[in-house]
Amino acid sequence: MLLPSEDDFRCFPFIPAQVSQYWRLTVLATPALWSNVDISPPWNLSAIQTYIDRSKESLIDLHLLYDFISPDEHPSTDSAHSLAHILQPHYRRCRTIEVSGDTQIIPAILVVLESMQHSTYPHLQRFLVEGTEMADADHDVFTLRDAPMLTDVRLRGTGLHYFRLPLTNVTELHLAPVENALNYAIFFEMIQSCSASLVTLVIYDGLFAWWREADMVSRVSNMPSLRHIHIYGNMLAVSELLLTISAPDLEEIAIAPFVGDDLVPLEEDIQRKKSPRFPKLKSLTLTLIPASDVIESTLDRAEFCFPGIQTLVLPNPYWRDVLRGLTSRGGIHSMVPCWPQLDSVALRALDDDFDVLHQFILDRQEAGAPIRTLYLDAESVKKLDHYEDMRQKVSIVEADPWLVQQSAAFYSEEKSRFLGDD
Repeated sequence: MLLPSEDDFRCFPFIPAQVSQYWRLTVLATPALWSNVDISPPWNLSAIQTYIDRSKESLIDLHLLYDFISPDEHPSTDSAHSLAHILQPHYRRCRTIEVSGDTQIIPAILVVLESMQHSTYPHLQRFLVEGTEMADADHDVFTLRDAPMLTDVRLRGTGLHYFRLPLTNVTELHLAPVENALNYAIFFEMIQSCSASLVTLVIYDGLFAWWREADMVSRVSNMPSLRHIHIYGNMLAVSELLLTISAPDLEEIAIAPFVGDDLVPLEEDIQRKKSPRFPKLKSLTLTLIPASDVIESTLDRAEFCFPGIQTLVLPNPYWRDVLRGLTSRGGIHSMVPCWPQLDSVALRALDDDFDVLHQFILDRQEAGAPIRTLYLDAESVKKLDHYEDMRQKVSIVEADPWLVQQSAAFYSEEKSRFLGDD
């Protein structure tokens, strides 16, 4: 008998009805088939108890979804206490915990969240809590403990303000506000606690508020393992964030959307110290809003702050304006290339007009800084099928780095949220 892998088992629920007795018994007797525990209102407590019992001692992936159209749909706190009573003995078996909702957190959900702090988590690898926090600034903070395997943490809104986690071994951290910014001291404490292990840091919108800039910039977290920083949304403290971090081996930064003023404090710091902040940075993702009077100065500032860029990812439709800005200085065509080491560019959603792209490639070749690789999404590759002259000058690779970034991010379903189109 050939069964799917355990990972495949966790991707969908099993309903052992209207099948032969053999298969019914097989499903009921295989705990791994019951390891994906999805809970959404209205809660059928008896069914949840039966389902989770059938997983026996298998590791489980727990998903709690809450979205309510009206208060009439809210579960009672009594039923929430009953649900917490069912779940609490099994938290120790959780490999994943995800609590997701777009609506404001309600008391019943808080009851379940509160119950999580009364367990240990020897197998927990991924923890995600999102939703809109309550307006009341005075609330309990839930602390998880003993989670040595925890490597992936994603906190948005409710999760950001209600949870404090053991981050010592975390390699990927996503932090997103909804209604309220995070106190900067709390943010710094969080990144400091995972400074030795963190590989990817993803920040959204106005994550933290700062008032005493001198104190803020004087605090630096040394992060030797950090390789990727993604900054998405209306973040007004881009430079302040980057100045908070010392990451000598950082390889990639994404800023979407990006404006030149984002980097003014960072530029001033580099001018004083006369050395780049991130000497090994090679990949830069930018979404710029076209403005012919500032795009060149914006790119000049980005080049000064991040001088060694080899791969430039331009996800939004305004890539033509950026390519023109890369080959002009002061509005005049220049043979001094921006980012001389740049040899790869990633674009997406091309139309049928390739003149600017073609000219950009020719200009870079003539300047002695050729573009060797174009990364394009699948649809754009098809449009270049018959453009032999382009194919002879560069290697065209079907890839979408922006899609890869966004598929693992909050708001991934909102395709244009960080493209600067609004």
